[in-house]
Amino acid sequence: MTGNTRERSFSDVSAGSDLTDNEYERLIEDTNPLLQSRNDSSSSRMKCYCIVIMIIIILVVVLFRLLSSYSGFSPTIVSVGIITRHGDRAPLTDFGLKKSNTDFICTLEEYFYETAEFLPQYNRRFRRIMKHGDEWLPGNCYPGQLTEKGAAQHRSLGNHLRMLYGDIINKGRWHVRSSDVPRTRDSAANLMKGLLPPQHYPRLRINVEQIEPPRDPIHANGNMCPRLQVEWDAALASETYVKEDEKYADVRNSIETFFEKSFEDKWEHVHDWFVCSQSFGHTLPTFVNKEMLDVVDHMAAFRNFYINESPKARSLTAASVMRDFLDHLNKVVVGGDDLTFVFFSGHDSTLIPLQLFLGVDEYQWPNYASHFRFELSKFNDEHYVRFLFNEKIYIPDFCDIKPDNWCTFDSLSSYVYSHAPRDYYEACHESA
Repeated sequence: MTGNTRERSFSDVSAGSDLTDNEYERLIEDTNPLLQSRNDSSSSRMKCYCIVIMIIIILVVVLFRLLSSYSGFSPTIVSVGIITRHGDRAPLTDFGLKKSNTDFICTLEEYFYETAEFLPQYNRRFRRIMKHGDEWLPGNCYPGQLTEKGAAQHRSLGNHLRMLYGDIINKGRWHVRSSDVPRTRDSAANLMKGLLPPQHYPRLRINVEQIEPPRDPIHANGNMCPRLQVEWDAALASETYVKEDEKYADVRNSIETFFEKSFEDKWEHVHDWFVCSQSFGHTLPTFVNKEMLDVVDHMAAFRNFYINESPKARSLTAASVMRDFLDHLNKVVVGGDDLTFVFFSGHDSTLIPLQLFLGVDEYQWPNYASHFRFELSKFNDEHYVRFLFNEKIYIPDFCDIKPDNWCTFDSLSSYVYSHAPRDYYEACHESA
C-alpha cells in the first residue's frame, strides 16, 4: 500500500479528522508515555550508531593514509652483498685418525702461476701437492682443503646470484674479501667463476682482499684475539654450559674410549670428523647411531653459539665483521659509488656470531656454503636493506620495517656502528 492510503485509513479509524502524518505522530507521542520512552531510546541508539560510524570513518581514513604512504613504494636494488661460509672440505682435526682405515682423497687441484702479469695464455702452471708418506691425513688432502664438491657448491651459488642479480652486478664494480685461508680464497674464486662465467669474461682479473689475521674479524679466534678468549672462557665456565655438557657425559665417554683420544670439551672437533668422514663417503663406526650424531650436532652448536652470546663477544666477532662490510655499502649510500657487489668469504665461526647478532633464530651449525645476503635498495633518495639467510628473509629486532620486509639502511647502520669497536686490534688486546 502507498503511504497516502495508509494515512487516510489510519485517520478515519482514529478520529475521523484530516490530520497530516507528522501531526498525528506528534499527537500520539504527546499522549502516550510509552511511545515517548521508546522514542528516547531510539534517539540514544541513533547517537550510538553515529559514534560508531564516525569511529569507522576515522579508522578508514587512517588506514587509507597509511596505505597511501606505502603506495608506490617500490625500491630499486642498487647493490648486493653476501657473506658466506666456505664449501665442503677435508677435516681440520686429527680426532679420528687412530681408527681411520680409509684415505681422504682430494681431486680438486690447486694451481698457481709464475707471474702476476696478465699473460695472453699461461704456458706454465705449478700444482700444490702433499709430500708422499708425510701427509697429515691419510690420502692426498691437506687439513681443511676445499674439495671438488665444495668448489661446485660455490660455483652453483655464484650462478644463482647471477640469475637473480646479474644485470645489477654487471653495472658496476665488485669488492671481494677472504680470510687468509686457502679454502675461503678458493671458495671465493669459485663463486666468482659461477657469477662471472669464463666464457663471458675470458680476460678478467679480480682482486681478493685479505687482512693480516690478527686484525681480521672474519676469522676471529681466541689465539688472535685474547679479549675474545676471555669471554669464551667465562661462558664455558658458567653453570649453564657446565650443566648442558654434563647431560651428555656418557656420550662423551663412549666417543673418547673408542677413538682413544680426548676431545677436551671441543664437541666441534668430533662434529667436524663425523661430517667430513660422511662427506668423503666413509662409514662411521657401528656404535655411532643417529642419537649419538644428534647429541654431537647439538653440543657443537650449543657450545659455539653460547660462547658468542655476550655483548663483548658479539662486538669482537659479528659486529666487527659487519662494520667492515657496511664500510663498503656506505660508499654507495653516502658517496654514490658504483659498487654493485660486496662479497666476504669466511667460516662457520663467521656465520654463527652473525646469526646471533642479526637475530636469526636457527641455532644450528651452518652448512657448507651457508650465507647471508643483503639487498641494498633505493627509493626517493632513501636507502633500504633486506636480509636473507640461506634464501629465507629475516627481520631483525632493530629494523625500522617498511613494506616487503625492507629495513631502513640507517637502522642497520646505527645498530652495527653502536656495537662495533672502532679499532678491532686494540679491542682484542684490551684488558678484561
